[in-house]
Amino acid sequence: MKSKIWKTVSLILYPILDWICVFGSCMLAYNIYYYFGIGKQVSYGHSQYIVISLLSALVTLLTLYISNAYNRESSILNVAEIRSVIKGITATFLLYIMLTFFLRVNHSRYMVVMAFLFSLISVVVVRTVLYHLHPYLNQRYEASKRILIYGAGEIGQALFRSIMDSPRLNIQPVGFLEDDPEKKDLAVNRYGFDTRQNIKVLGNFNEMERVVQEHRID
Repeated sequence: MKSKIWKTVSLILYPILDWICVFGSCMLAYNIYYYFGIGKQVSYGHSQYIVISLLSALVTLLTLYISNAYNRESSILNVAEIRSVIKGITATFLLYIMLTFFLRVNHSRYMVVMAFLFSLISVVVVRTVLYHLHPYLNQRYEASKRILIYGAGEIGQALFRSIMDSPRLNIQPVGFLEDDPEKKDLAVNRYGFDTRQNIKVLGNFNEMERVVQEHRID
C-alpha cells in the first residue's frame, strides 16, 4: 500500500515543487526589487504581480514538460535532467520578454533577471536533492522493482550503471545471472573502485529459481 502511495506522490512531486520554486522566485524578485529600490521602480500592483507569477509558474511547467524535464530516465549526476530544466526555464522567460516587447508592456528588466536566476537556481537545487534522495525513498517505501540482470559482461554492466543513474525508474538491480564460470565471483561497482554500490554474480541461469526466492526478486 505504502509503495503505491509513494509512486503516486513521486509522479506529482516534481511538477508541484517546480511550480512552488518558480512562483516563490518571482515573488522573491518582486519583494527584493521594491525593498532595495532597484532601477527605475516600474510600478506593479501586488495582486497583479501575484497573478503574473502564478501564470509564469504554470507556463514554466508546460515548457519543462515539452523540454522532457519530467522523463523518468536520467543520467550520471542527473546532467540530462538539469539540462532539460535549464532549457525549459530559459524558454519561459524568453517567451515572457518577447510578449512584453510586442505588447509594449512596461516591465523591470532587473526583476525579470532576478526571477529567472532565482527560478533556475531553486529548481536545479531541488532536482539535485531529489535525485540523491530518490533511491533511499524508494527503498524506504519499498517502491522499487528488484531485478536480476542476465549477463555480467560489458552490456550487463552498462545496463546496471544506467539503471542506477536513473533512480526515478524505480528499479533496483540486485545481482547478475552469469553462465561463464570465470565470472562466478565477479562484483561490479557502480563507480570505478567505489565498493559501496555494487552487485555480484549470484548464480547461473539454471539457478534462477533459487536466486529469485533467496533475494526476493520481482
